[in-house]
Amino acid sequence: MITYFLQAGVILTAGAILYRYFLYKETFYQLNRFVLLISIIAAFTLPLIPLPETLSLKNLVSRPFNTWVNGSSELMIIYQWLSAIYWGGVIIFLLNTFIQFGTLIYQRLKYPVIRDKEYSIVELTGNKAPFSFGKTIFINPALYDWETYEMILLHEKEHIRQRHSFDLVLAECMLALQWWNPFAWKLYRSVAVNIEFLTDDTVLQKHKVNKSDYQFNLLQVAAPNSTLQMANAYNQSVLKKRMIMMNRQRSNTHVFWKYFIYIPIWFLLMAFMNEVIPQVKPILISKPSSDVNISKTEGSKPIITQNDSIPQKQLPLIQKQLSVNRQTAKPVEAEIESPLTEEPPVSKEIKEVKPDTSHTPVQETKPIEKKTITEFPVNQRLSITDLDRLKKAGVTLPVIQSYSAIGLSDLSADEILLLRKNDISAPVIKSYWDINYYDRSLKTILFFRKNNITAPVIDSYIKTGYQFLSPENIVELRKGKIIAPVLQDYMQAGYANLAPSVYIELKKENITPVYIRSFQQLGFKDISVETLKKLKKQKITSVNIQTLMQNGYVHDNLEAYIPKNK
Repeated sequence: MITYFLQAGVILTAGAILYRYFLYKETFYQLNRFVLLISIIAAFTLPLIPLPETLSLKNLVSRPFNTWVNGSSELMIIYQWLSAIYWGGVIIFLLNTFIQFGTLIYQRLKYPVIRDKEYSIVELTGNKAPFSFGKTIFINPALYDWETYEMILLHEKEHIRQRHSFDLVLAECMLALQWWNPFAWKLYRSVAVNIEFLTDDTVLQKHKVNKSDYQFNLLQVAAPNSTLQMANAYNQSVLKKRMIMMNRQRSNTHVFWKYFIYIPIWFLLMAFMNEVIPQVKPILISKPSSDVNISKTEGSKPIITQNDSIPQKQLPLIQKQLSVNRQTAKPVEAEIESPLTEEPPVSKEIKEVKPDTSHTPVQETKPIEKKTITEFPVNQRLSITDLDRLKKAGVTLPVIQSYSAIGLSDLSADEILLLRKNDISAPVIKSYWDINYYDRSLKTILFFRKNNITAPVIDSYIKTGYQFLSPENIVELRKGKIIAPVLQDYMQAGYANLAPSVYIELKKENITPVYIRSFQQLGFKDISVETLKKLKKQKITSVNIQTLMQNGYVHDNLEAYIPKNK
């Protein structure tokens, strides 16, 4: 998840830089607004799009983020701390957003409201700058003369008409998820400033307001008190920039090329960061099934004969399966000399066999109507009904091919559906296999996934040297918060290969490796777990023992320092 937000941050950063250096000074404010909104949306959607392997440049990057993070116990701890800090910041910023919403609702209910057609005008008190949100305008009418008041309402109504509150709310959500990114703050600022440029331009062009009068009005309305961050403010925090843009010459259409520069930059970033769709070669018929004999007469195509183990009723289904595969598979000359697409001549072998009980030649079959079964690769366990069922469940050709590519070409329809239901893709399975864990079964992988045990987590336990790494023990250690670094620390302290429940109990009673080593440094070796529990229960520390030893009370047995219960 952190990897995803880092990728989004990279795309946001690119968008902020491109806007600042290419579009900021252009007067196509409506187009700039569209580009800014698309930049925010693209940052959080583009990292989710997988790319074909032929378009990816990910292999040029040394190591993916999630690989080196999980490469060692120390880095994994740092990663967990960074994750906690990140989500803490997200929660704080989201709370700030909710507080702003609450403040708007409070002011809407507290102060008197005037209806002006579809607009609501809330009459504030005090020296507060006017602003708008949704279809509501917040203003203190006592601060302005009638002409200035009307000018402010005209400005704020234009904000409402163009729905600028949506821009600010979207930017606020973006900032909550990217609070750590300085370029996200710049992009947020660009969104807020551009809608002011857009509103100023609309008021001057559409309503034919005199530019000098409007600018003089801006100077009069300047107020010291800031408004809510996500509201459309009439305040003058960007007053100088607004004046400059109002007096700026209109941009020429020849600069439109700048708006297309985003596309290659986005695509380049996707090529370096996004996940890759594995390229799977078509599955060819290399060997005949053990249940079916494929014989060939000279100059003819293969002929299927029935073994004793195959019921006669299953032959039509096998014929259809091979007939479908023949449309997509290329011939393998080492295995089958004649391609399956040749027309079979009549042979003696066919004439000698009764058509109802024995040899059945493969015939050209018509395409199956209203079905695209030919899209699926060969799988001896899947019937036509199974293939149709998988299609209806949304299991596509690349999915089945990806499983076959890693050696799982004999999965049943139920197994494929179960894997997809638990979000176990071919790359996920391969990640478990790559760590060389002794149990490679799909049942075990499914067990790990249900308990949120990833391949890097298992690999971290393997690297500790712990011998009893059954799936159940790994889950028990993980649930007991005995992560690999903690386990390794206990093992280095001399407590190796204990039952998971023992490590969990030691941690629960705060008998840490540091506590154990403090007694070992006094010369006590091979301290039993029970002795450690007694010491902890009596609140005896190494400092207490050392004081007794310095006073002449020296014993080889640590138990001698533990008071006897009366």
